[in-house]
Amino acid sequence: MKALKRLAVLGLLAFAVIFGTVQYRKRQLIHEENRATALYNDGEYRQALDAYLALLPKHGEADAARVRKLVAKCYVRRAENPELSGSEQAALARKALEYDPESIDDPVLLRLTERLPASSSEG
Repeated sequence: MKALKRLAVLGLLAFAVIFGTVQYRKRQLIHEENRATALYNDGEYRQALDAYLALLPKHGEADAARVRKLVAKCYVRRAENPELSGSEQAALARKALEYDPESIDDPVLLRLTERLPASSSEG
């Protein structure tokens, strides 16, 4: 009977450690995503993009789909920069479409991706 109790206690302890580790990791991911979102909201699209891209391999498929949409939003915002050349804007817009085919609703930006030849994509 004592062996059974010890086994039950060890099982509970193992479960608690595993559960705590998983919860800690989830909180870390949430914190990292919140940091990336704060960068995006501050207009720091390149830094936000880097932060979101770093998160992609850490997420499961359901969350990764959401993060891909956020990556695409960063590319779109960067492509909307009027200081960039048309080919630079087109390259960034194409990258956005790679991550989320529905990410661009600006018809001018969409036309740019269709008109200008593909060049080296900017990250």
